[in-house]
Amino acid sequence: MKIKINPKFKNKIPELQESEFKQLEENIVQYGCREPLVVWNGFIVDGHNRYVICIKHNIPYQIKEEHFESEQDAIMFVIKNQLGRRNISAYQRAVLALEFEDMFTEKAKENLKLSEGRGKKGSQISDKVIDTKREVAKLANLSHDTIMKVKKIQNSLTHERREQLENKEKSINEIYKEIKQQESSERIKKERTEVAESAKNLPLNERTNLIIGDIEKVELSKKYDYIITDPPYPKEYLFLYEILAKRSNEWLKDGGLLIAMCGQSYLDEIYRLMSKHLDYYWTGCYLTQGQPTPLRHRNVNTTWKPLLMFIKKGDMYKGKIFGDVFRSDGNDKSFHKWGQSESGMQDIIQKITSEGQSILDPFCGAGTTGVASVRLNRLFDGIDIDEESINISKARIYDEATKRQT
Repeated sequence: MKIKINPKFKNKIPELQESEFKQLEENIVQYGCREPLVVWNGFIVDGHNRYVICIKHNIPYQIKEEHFESEQDAIMFVIKNQLGRRNISAYQRAVLALEFEDMFTEKAKENLKLSEGRGKKGSQISDKVIDTKREVAKLANLSHDTIMKVKKIQNSLTHERREQLENKEKSINEIYKEIKQQESSERIKKERTEVAESAKNLPLNERTNLIIGDIEKVELSKKYDYIITDPPYPKEYLFLYEILAKRSNEWLKDGGLLIAMCGQSYLDEIYRLMSKHLDYYWTGCYLTQGQPTPLRHRNVNTTWKPLLMFIKKGDMYKGKIFGDVFRSDGNDKSFHKWGQSESGMQDIIQKITSEGQSILDPFCGAGTTGVASVRLNRLFDGIDIDEESINISKARIYDEATKRQT
């Protein structure tokens, strides 16, 4: 019989790794082709790799003919045969099993029609209901949740990701999380752009001012009761804490307080940098809700952030008495990658400041401090180097101010 290759059959077979193919080749060269090639109408349905090796080395092989009603039945045979292989990845099993999804769906529809027909006649319905999702999962020997994740992955699959999954370099869960994070990032970016564009021409009242500028160079014509801010935490931005402390001497009123949120990894360095220009006053505890944040480089899971409080050198704090523990419902990254929750900033402002007092945020980002300030009837000015962030802040603060007016 003349052997033929049908791409429809061959393409359903996950490609062997180079080491796997080499091992198979060595075995066949040494021991011969011990398993027959399975064919249908002259086309190989099982044994493509063995056939290639046998032709290459002129090794005899046997043939076993199978009989199928249709090409589709032959394809299903190929897929089921591959699902029995031990060396294919969970991802490959899921992809193969999903080839049966349409078939299970059609079978379910047929059973439903039969059941409805029998129900009308008053006879007992005995046909087993087919759950397509469960049948596919059962065939792949994977959970239904994993099959759903693979379907999602297939919609955003790149060549690199497919290789990582097939070579078992990354799990289905890892790739799924990557895709979800990428989608979330793209969604947030789109929303940020839309909000920023819509806010360019929005008016702000005399109680709020937003400035695009570098905190090292920007000039302000007024002083503030409080500076409440959340500078970036990575090591490369530590120098900003010293600039903040230095400029705070110009921006704070006598008796005013600087409150700067920070991470804990470089806390000793931040204390040192800020103490060059200001006097240390206190450290507050900002509790973060939800799962602890893992700091892998320190082997610590943290559930709080320090709130560093400083005053001008030789000055005396003149504000009200406050507790030093503050709570957040959780971070809000919807508008900025380093964003804090409105509830958390509101708790800080409400406990430490009073109505009518002025607040400056030199790293205002997407304006969370501003929103909380307006909500609590404080005056607010914000600075950020990024124009898009300033426009987002403007939109959010304008919305909050509008709510208060209504």
